[in-house]
Amino acid sequence: MKTSPKIFLAVLTTVFVGFSFSPAQAAPLDLIQGFEAIPTTGWTPCDPIIAAGPASLVTMVNSKMVIFNKQGAKLFEQNLSGAGGFWGAHGASSVVAEPWVIFDPNTSRFIAIAADHGSAKGALYLAVSKSATPVSSSDWNKYSLDRSGTHQGPSFPGVPTNPDYAKVGVDEDAIYITSSHFAKNQSITLNFSHTEIFALAKAPLLSGGPLQMLHDEPVITDSYSPYLAFSIHPAIVHGPATAMYFVQSLTRLPDDQIVVHALADVLTSPTRVVSLVPVAPFDRPPNVPQRGTGILLDNIDARLMSAVVRGGALWTSHGIRDPLGDAESLVRWYQFDITGLPTTAATLLQSGNVDPGPGIHTWLPHINVDAAGNMGLSFSVGGANQYAAIGYTGRQATDAAGTTRPVRTARAGVGIYTAGGWGEYSGLAIDPDGYTFWLFHQYPTKRKTWQTFVGAFQL
Repeated sequence: MKTSPKIFLAVLTTVFVGFSFSPAQAAPLDLIQGFEAIPTTGWTPCDPIIAAGPASLVTMVNSKMVIFNKQGAKLFEQNLSGAGGFWGAHGASSVVAEPWVIFDPNTSRFIAIAADHGSAKGALYLAVSKSATPVSSSDWNKYSLDRSGTHQGPSFPGVPTNPDYAKVGVDEDAIYITSSHFAKNQSITLNFSHTEIFALAKAPLLSGGPLQMLHDEPVITDSYSPYLAFSIHPAIVHGPATAMYFVQSLTRLPDDQIVVHALADVLTSPTRVVSLVPVAPFDRPPNVPQRGTGILLDNIDARLMSAVVRGGALWTSHGIRDPLGDAESLVRWYQFDITGLPTTAATLLQSGNVDPGPGIHTWLPHINVDAAGNMGLSFSVGGANQYAAIGYTGRQATDAAGTTRPVRTARAGVGIYTAGGWGEYSGLAIDPDGYTFWLFHQYPTKRKTWQTFVGAFQL
């Protein structure tokens, strides 16, 4: 992860683009809402993420939180970093990055997390909204967690590590956090150490009570485990379930299986079960060309980037290399049957690749599912003959297995991008109404940097 705060030398201006249509007037996948959101903050990568509540949208990038109403009006804005930032009272340094936010469908609260990559490296910051409609910094219960660790590799005894790429998931019982640990001194060889999974009791945090650890486990990965995973992603679990679920994939080498973890009995006697599910072969996706320049947009590896459990099925997605040999990056999505976990293995129900055509790449996906079992996907789309854009697609539950509808463009790019890393994820939230998807992603501007956009659609 590389985040670089920059000094502004000129005032940035953004042309507002906004529109709204009644869902009754729209066909499936038509945008029913859209507005320009957070302009470049001077940080790269952007790392946009969104969560939708009943009346508002919480958006986060490096290194800022902005809350909008659903018509695009700004309700709240605050930097994440520094003494005056969102977590300033909890020791945040000047480099708080890689934010992530979700809306808990079980308690109607927002949950946000970010990692400190500055002088307080080793800290993770957590925030739980006090209601479903936060509109100020004081509307959140906030916490600092010291997650400094020790290197798990056999050649690095005692080497201190810090968390990176932290993600948060939830079920009815707890809040679950995962992160990947690296040596604090990243100049050492093989600085990646392990991935961690830990669970916090949810109920106390809803009222500002103390942190209560329910489960805390380092998962030994990379060269120290047969699973070879760089990251593990927690799910958002809707309603009752027999366990909490996590997904992982081999990120930088070819593979033909997805790892599904089930963590059962978290309140009493936590037990983690691993299920290896055969899937179509995949490999790490390539970087992406863009129109008008030889500079490639960096593409993250084949890690799974989001996960949701709804109606007894687990959905997840990642970027892969086109298996047809076209050397493109493609989004792949999966639906797994997990009704037997943790007693019996998970099984693949269906999967598919999002391939708009020759020479067109899709990457950095986020997946979500509505109350009817319809699936939405948002991602970056681009290639040598076009500027990078915000793409999206989806499928209705009755569509043929493994298929998605034609790719749509939510916001076209208007220039080349040269500001730095393109990013590590994007956002797609499901509205509490059960049927509206809210996408949040970046596109390149004429100033060769990033701008974000929010769009809504239904299936």
